This record gives sequence, structure tokens and C-alpha cells, in this order.
Amino acid sequence: MSEQEKTFIKNSILDAVNEDNKQILMHIALAISKIARTDYPATWKELMHKLTEVIKSGSEQQRSRALFILKHTVLALQSKGLEKNAFHQVCTTSTTNSLARRTNDSIFLSNLCAL
Repeated sequence: MSEQEKTFIKNSILDAVNEDNKQILMHIALAISKIARTDYPATWKELMHKLTEVIKSGSEQQRSRALFILKHTVLALQSKGLEKNAFHQVCTTSTTNSLARRTNDSIFLSNLCAL
């Protein structure tokens, strides 16, 4: 697969925050997490930024779906042994710190960043 095709897929797959079917969303979240496991942060640096932007400014449904995708992505990266410094950078950005608007999001993000 060419780099151009990979880039197209990476950019398109994040449109999953608009997916209504829960089963399809689950498969897309798993696909994103598998791609992230091999490509983040080396060749997919913008992944976390794009997810946090949706969480920060998307609709309630989009935020919920982006958090769902983020959860699966973090679990995949954790199993890969992502350096804590790399993930800590994501957790300490001002964008990430301003994400939680509800108690559930706040608890989730606190637990996520404690990994």
C-alpha cells in the first residue's frame, strides 16, 4: 500500500465520529487502534490532536464517539509499550486539559492520563 493510500485512509477513518451504527463504530475504533499501534507517533502524529479537537469542540455524540475511539487507541498503544513520555505529552497539552466538560469525561481523562 502506498503512503498516499495510507494517508487517505488515516484521514478518512476519523470521520467515524459521525457513525451512528454502534457495531460499525466498534470496528472502526479497532481499526484506528491497530493502525495507531504501528504508525503513532512516527507517521500519524496528528491522530491525538484530531481526536482531542473533536472532544473539545464536537457535538455531544461526536465527543462520546471520539472518547470511545481514544479509549481503544490508548489500550492498543499501551499494549505496544508506548513510551510514557510520548503519551504524557498528549495528556499535558492545554487542549487535553480543557476537554472535560462533564464528570464522566473528567474521570475518564484523569484515568487515561494516569496510565
